[in-house]
Amino acid sequence: MDRDPDRLTALDLTAELSETELKIARSLICGRSNSEIGAEIDRAEDTVKTALRKTFQKTGATTRAALVTWMYESGHVIPGAEDFPGTPVRPAVLVRAAEPLLTTITSDDPAQVPRIRRRIVEARGDLARAMASLGNL
Repeated sequence: MDRDPDRLTALDLTAELSETELKIARSLICGRSNSEIGAEIDRAEDTVKTALRKTFQKTGATTRAALVTWMYESGHVIPGAEDFPGTPVRPAVLVRAAEPLLTTITSDDPAQVPRIRRRIVEARGDLARAMASLGNL
């Protein structure tokens, strides 16, 4: 059994979500329950559950933690953004393939590479903390 599975393999990083699905997913990242999300967007809890099911189907996620991973890896969440969860935005460029980020950094300015690497490490730490907080849901 693989002790460190590639969690991105099953995810469709190019999936397109509706605005409502994005709002629900961003609220989910904050650790909110289905009923809390429903109250926040003025929808019934069953509507939230249905939207989450559709979101799971579109993204390939099977758990709330996997959906958090999808949100970060697809660019829908930017670690450290001041207005999070704010209004969902579409990423400028969708990731086409799940490749290890630390080995694919290219920059015209070599001085930027260490800063980019630190930012990636910080983002992975943020993701790990978010997934840990969702583990009990």
